[in-house]
Amino acid sequence: MSTTLPFVGQTQTNLLHVLMRSAEALPIDEIAVQIGVTKTAARQHILNLQQGGYVQIVEPDISQKKSRGRPTYSYEISREGRELFARHYALFSEKMIIMLKNTLDEKQFKKQMQGLGKLLAEDLAHKMPKPVRGKTPAADTLESLAAILRELGYDAHKSTPNEITAHNCVFHKLAEKCEMVCEVDLSLMQKLTGKKPVHKECMVRDGKVCKFLF
Repeated sequence: MSTTLPFVGQTQTNLLHVLMRSAEALPIDEIAVQIGVTKTAARQHILNLQQGGYVQIVEPDISQKKSRGRPTYSYEISREGRELFARHYALFSEKMIIMLKNTLDEKQFKKQMQGLGKLLAEDLAHKMPKPVRGKTPAADTLESLAAILRELGYDAHKSTPNEITAHNCVFHKLAEKCEMVCEVDLSLMQKLTGKKPVHKECMVRDGKVCKFLF
């Protein structure tokens, strides 16, 4: 039995495995046989997975549409469905960052970490109000920033009108080896809000939480 994927149950996990391993889209009756359920149950699981964006329908070709009888649709796993399967990017990322740290001097390494934060911010900027450079971010800006941090894996919230608190750190183990990695977060937040936060409290530096004051 395969390990259950996040957001879906065991039967739907098995169904996604079947689709991912198939070289072509599969009809509902074949899916039902392979996961050991009725066609009705398979159809319901497919519908649920479609609603989540994890499975997509493949239209029958023109010749099949012109033939007599009801056209048979097939199904395949979507890109979002493939993304549910664990990928150990964190391990590669950590090794790459450590390699950079050992290759570059402190100033160059800091610049690279800040550059990484800016690149991340560019991908997320559409979720934020337009920043006003140098000014204290408005309440809705900090709320939006906290929401983005939660998407990135932080348990973060706006704790005061000008402060965000995170109760965990996605870089914690890496930051223990290399504190400069915190520049990624600081640069990300500066790019998204227009103002660089003060890292008021840090879990790596004996803090109980990470606090960012704007």
